[in-house]
Amino acid sequence: MLHHSTSFNTLKTYNLHGDLKLEIDIKDNPYNFSPESLFQLAVRINKKRQFLFVSRLLGKHLAVDPAISLGTGTILASMLMEDEGLDGHPLVNEIIQMINSEIPNRQLSLDSLAYKTELPNKTIFIGFAETATGLGHAVFHHFENAHYIHTTREEILHMEPSFYFEEEHSHATSHSVYAPEQTLKEAET
Repeated sequence: MLHHSTSFNTLKTYNLHGDLKLEIDIKDNPYNFSPESLFQLAVRINKKRQFLFVSRLLGKHLAVDPAISLGTGTILASMLMEDEGLDGHPLVNEIIQMINSEIPNRQLSLDSLAYKTELPNKTIFIGFAETATGLGHAVFHHFENAHYIHTTREEILHMEPSFYFEEEHSHATSHSVYAPEQTLKEAET
């Protein structure tokens, strides 16, 4: 069983560029991750947001060993397992230590991927394009009798999307989901 830390407040200030500063107030950090192990900050020219949190775990914009990215999915899957009243992933503490140490362990990653469980509800996992499609699949991988779909910003000719939505803070705001209608109707979560 994972021992979560207690909630705490930590205020961190980042000097981004010139007079641009960002203050982050961490209210809860159950796995004691340092912010620096999770992300880097980047400055950009954009009226909506002048900075980005660039993940050090996803492997999308910064090179990341696959064991770290897959381990991130395992941790999120374990959190969902616990939220659903199931036992957490049996290797979650080792995965957390790997990510905190920033030292990849490929064998640990392979061993953790072998563990799957079943959620109490028929569940669809949705990975958000473009950044979180891999992360969504890494979480989904730990569950039997579930489905995985992802959004796209592309138009698929001769097909109608199942649904659309907007992500206003993003650089490309429109998302489409092309999924079998029956799969969506049967999902409970």
